[in-house]
Amino acid sequence: MDEKGYVRITGRIKDVIIRGGVNISAAAVEELIIEHPDVVDVAVIGVPDREWGEKVCACVQPVAGKRPGLEDIVSFLKGKGVAGMLIPERVEIMERFPLTPAGKSDKKAIRKAIEEGD
Repeated sequence: MDEKGYVRITGRIKDVIIRGGVNISAAAVEELIIEHPDVVDVAVIGVPDREWGEKVCACVQPVAGKRPGLEDIVSFLKGKGVAGMLIPERVEIMERFPLTPAGKSDKKAIRKAIEEGD
């Protein structure tokens, strides 16, 4: 809260992925992918791309013994009639997500791990 009594919410700005000038809600993509039967949890992030600015990357925590890849996720989403801009261009399998002190997926840490893995 600032000196004038206004509340300012910060820290979630990167839940929007900007791909070629189009704003994509990471939460909206997560809600679609979590319905995949081989996915326990998902965190969607934007990863840098020279041509588009950012690309959609789905970091997936799989069901034990499963490894849903990009083709699996894309096929699943297309089968549901999902718009092309909401379909990830990249899928990364993560056995566990780093968590924030509040117990939520730590997207900053996930993004850093993905970028360092490139």
